[in-house]
Amino acid sequence: MPRLYNAEGERLGGQAMANFNSLNFDAGYDPTGMKWKDDDDVPTRLGEKTVRVRLAKVTEEGLKPWAETETGMEWALSELTVPYRLIKDESRHWQVEIEAARQTMKDEGKYVVIIPLEETKPNRWRGFAKNMKDEEIQVFYSPVVGLYIAKEEDDEFDQ
Repeated sequence: MPRLYNAEGERLGGQAMANFNSLNFDAGYDPTGMKWKDDDDVPTRLGEKTVRVRLAKVTEEGLKPWAETETGMEWALSELTVPYRLIKDESRHWQVEIEAARQTMKDEGKYVVIIPLEETKPNRWRGFAKNMKDEEIQVFYSPVVGLYIAKEEDDEFDQ
């Protein structure tokens, strides 16, 4: 029976948060009403908080989108969603290059974490980011394995 109560409590808690974060269209525009400081802090979905990450390749010409297409959507196609508990923010590595890359993005990189990646081995790329504790972490990417996050160099990624 306690499990049933826990499940019901989670359901009601989620419903209350959804009601709290919803807009009341019938009330119309009210500049003195509830003000959200940052759109990113108002969840539109219940569940774990996530962050949008854009992968960039480090090249001699600067940062380039991971996706190599001719669609005009290269940055959008280089984007993935990661749990916020794993990646919170950009590293201080490549900060000048990250800001220059933002200028090439249609949305100026607003609300995304850009992770520059350098190829360390064939089909193995490494970058840096910060986790929720503001610790520097390594972010690995491989077209075969996908995204992998570690605090230190990890040989498990090679398997």
